[in-house]
Amino acid sequence: MNKLHIIGLLFLILISSCRKEINDVKENTITDSPTIINFEPIIDNISGSLIGQVIDENNQPIVSVKVTINSQPYYTNDYGHFIINDITMNSRGQLVTVKREGYFDGSRRFFPKEGVQSRVKIQLIKKEFNNEFSAEAGGEVVMNGGAKVTFQPNSIKDADGNIYQGIVKVASHWMDPLADETLDKMPGNLQGVNQASEEVTLETFGMIAVELESASGDKLNIADGKTAEISMPVSNIQLADAADVIPLWSYNEEYGLWAEESSATLQNNTYVGEVSHFSFWNCDYPYDLVEFDVTFVDDNNTPLVNFIFNISITNGPVLNAYPDANGLLSGLVPANENLTISLKDVCGDVLFTQDVGPFATNTSLGTITISLPPIYNTTIQGTLVDCDGNTVLNGIVIATIEGNTTHHYITGGTFDILLTIPPCSNLTSDYSIVGVNLDIPEEGIPVSATTQTTNDLGDLSTCGSALENYMIVTINGESKYILNMTVYSQTGSGWTYMESGSANLFAGIGFGGDSVGDFSANNYIEGLSIDSWNIHEISNIFSTFSSFIVTQYDTKLVGTFSGQVLNNGVEVFAEGEFNINL
Repeated sequence: MNKLHIIGLLFLILISSCRKEINDVKENTITDSPTIINFEPIIDNISGSLIGQVIDENNQPIVSVKVTINSQPYYTNDYGHFIINDITMNSRGQLVTVKREGYFDGSRRFFPKEGVQSRVKIQLIKKEFNNEFSAEAGGEVVMNGGAKVTFQPNSIKDADGNIYQGIVKVASHWMDPLADETLDKMPGNLQGVNQASEEVTLETFGMIAVELESASGDKLNIADGKTAEISMPVSNIQLADAADVIPLWSYNEEYGLWAEESSATLQNNTYVGEVSHFSFWNCDYPYDLVEFDVTFVDDNNTPLVNFIFNISITNGPVLNAYPDANGLLSGLVPANENLTISLKDVCGDVLFTQDVGPFATNTSLGTITISLPPIYNTTIQGTLVDCDGNTVLNGIVIATIEGNTTHHYITGGTFDILLTIPPCSNLTSDYSIVGVNLDIPEEGIPVSATTQTTNDLGDLSTCGSALENYMIVTINGESKYILNMTVYSQTGSGWTYMESGSANLFAGIGFGGDSVGDFSANNYIEGLSIDSWNIHEISNIFSTFSSFIVTQYDTKLVGTFSGQVLNNGVEVFAEGEFNINL
């Protein structure tokens, strides 16, 4: 799957993560997470939503990975996405964690806003135990980038605290402080608590992840009273500003913050320090922090929600930010430092750069207008017609480019649509445009539309083949189609989940069965987001619909549902049908 499809879908496809434990995983816990003494985080609870994506180091989506927020588990879909609607979160720092067997634990600390959908990306690091040493003799492990760990003889303990003897297997990874992707790989964010229990923002000079286990896979760690030596190289770019002594911070899983524990000294262009346990470790220079926000729009005053913003200081990045639905970018940044904001497209190409700051106090820059390249200005015009050439008054125009799709409802036959899917700036592919007649229902043969221009498609025919893989949802008499449905059946559990989504349509509905029958007492809505509709009911997943009937479950999944549901706290009547190929 290409990079545009993988990264762009994070922002474009509102797809639920809430599929119920389709493929649960064994959790990997890091032992000896340090306690942050005398620290009381500020709590400011708000109601908001979260959309995110979990990817691997090759930017490929990780499917069915467990995502946890406020102790509630969710799971990613086939594109690695998760969406969590209308939950209580801490605007002063909310933590979301990701656990998947075979990977180091991932997490992200972000700052949600009231009534707004926040966006995050988490890149998991493959956990490969490809180094080993004798616990009795000690040893040295060299990892990528020249970072290394040196272990003393007889310095390893087992889960019961006893001195371990035998082969120690080591999984390790160094994260380049100058690489933008480090901010997606690292746990939490670049924020910590110093030894005075003060919150600070951080500039990293390198991070490592290390885990130890026995030959049989049992967890190990450094023995009480012992230490290991870690070494992290300092690049020539950062060397001029590298302090002779820098704090060493370990990652605290409880708060999603880095805890200052000890220090490292600069020796031969390398930071060297002693650590007493293993989790993630970070060489960071601390700064006082300030709150910062800015809103970005294009020349049409459209919020720039589908782009990546990077904030950096002289020696490297400090924040990767994904604006909310209003184009608002916010977070904590170093006080009294010159900052650079860069706008990147979904392929990482820089489209805009601006220097801002320094800021001594909390700052809002208001709105900044950015003129985008012409690649983002594509319009399609035409008229939907049926097989006899008659105007279709109830239809959909579907636009797809590089795997990203939007649906546009047409009620008068004619259409004039500005396509807002943001491809890579160097993209040469055309859009694929399909017309749908909802009265039959039937969809036509795809036609092409060229980017960067206005495409007069004339009569866009809906004549082709019967529409399949769809769900019709009707709320208070208004009907919407959701296309390209996918069915998941949880092996051994008897649960079935159906899901689909695009930039402006989503449905996730499940029921407690894998055959035909009446499941009126055992069904749930994971989410419905259909244009202006926003229905989400997960606090009571059973009996969401008072009627839920499956009439076919073989080569197709066919059925109907109806009942009172909540639409942003207001009770409405919803009904629908589904017809999905298996």
